[in-house]
Amino acid sequence: MNEAFRNEVHVHGTLAKDPILKYTASGKCVANLSILTKYEKYSEFHKVVLWEKLAEKSAEVKKGAFVKVVGRLQTRSWDDKQSGQKKYITEIIAFQIAIPDESAEPTSSPIGGKAIAESILSPSANNPNIHGVTVTEDDIPF
Repeated sequence: MNEAFRNEVHVHGTLAKDPILKYTASGKCVANLSILTKYEKYSEFHKVVLWEKLAEKSAEVKKGAFVKVVGRLQTRSWDDKQSGQKKYITEIIAFQIAIPDESAEPTSSPIGGKAIAESILSPSANNPNIHGVTVTEDDIPF
């Protein structure tokens, strides 16, 4: 594969709400996350989809937790049953998730895929995440 055309995204942020876990008819676990990121004065909410073992692992974290997700962007569409309009959503289909553990060493290993070369700093009162952005309940609209 030509690396110049690789569809890969890395998002480091705070969970805006608890993960939502469901199971398909065939028994596969799927989780939906909403991750809040901030850059200067801009906030962004990213929809993330995790499957099987990654989805089950996401049940360990709760709203407000700092996570790092690596995945690919996917846009899908559907016809709205009420309005008849075509709707679109862009999501991150995750193939890695890292959940720093405040009680452990200041690095965390990712779950799934290849190991991420860089370390993830644990959040603390003085450095809430690797961006140094403090996220309060007022920042999360849910």
